[in-house]
Amino acid sequence: MVSGPSAPNANQAAEDILSFDQCEEYNQHHYYRGPNNEVDKVWVVDLGCQARNKEMHNWAQETCLFSFQVLVSQIYVRNSRNGVWNDCGTKDFSVEISPDQGSWTMLLEDTLPDARGTALCDIPTTTFNVSPVHLGRYIRFTAKTRYGLCVALHFLDFKLHF
Repeated sequence: MVSGPSAPNANQAAEDILSFDQCEEYNQHHYYRGPNNEVDKVWVVDLGCQARNKEMHNWAQETCLFSFQVLVSQIYVRNSRNGVWNDCGTKDFSVEISPDQGSWTMLLEDTLPDARGTALCDIPTTTFNVSPVHLGRYIRFTAKTRYGLCVALHFLDFKLHF
């Protein structure tokens, strides 16, 4: 990860969305929860890092040995409900791609389903197809609006072609 939004609780940090975890359990904070009443939370992910544990979907522990651009054909997003508090979530969002973090091309603008009221382990991962596919190194995900008190996001991943 290159950058991410600040979080009021260190246990719910920006990089937590890059590690796959099936459930939002009570004291397993593997999701991001933003400050109350704020929107426009932005994550920038470096897709060009060579080493990535694909089996664990773990972007947070990447090591950049060399950089390159990749094609993105799908985006996987799992909303959050803020664990047992069931009071937050990401609503409208956008995803952009860039070769250099200077010029950005829109890949997707959409709305996530509201996860509030969904069982902790039943929040679905939504797959978004990118058409046409785009080449780039950096992805910028922006949570534009929220459900409830705050922006929250559980997981973000991409189908890449090298």
